Amino acid sequence: LNKIGDKGLFTKELENALLDRRADIAVHSLKDMPSKLPDGLRIGAISKRENSTDAVVIHSRHEGKTLATLPDGSTIGTSSLRRVAQLS
Repeated sequence: LNKIGDKGLFTKELENALLDRRADIAVHSLKDMPSKLPDGLRIGAISKRENSTDAVVIHSRHEGKTLATLPDGSTIGTSSLRRVAQLS
């Protein structure tokens, strides 16, 4: 990471998609999260499963919602092939 940038490198594109309303929710590994989120974004959930290092980042307009209560047609972004498979 020292050679290519900070941890935000992994999350920046998805955060921009949330802020631009091209995505409704993003799933990140908590270890990749920057220590300060951009204004308008919140950590909406941290999973209860065995690996609690995943976090869901949502636009503030969806605060309090879960994956199950997002509006139909919501877009979920992730850079992880494992998470894509889990969400399918």
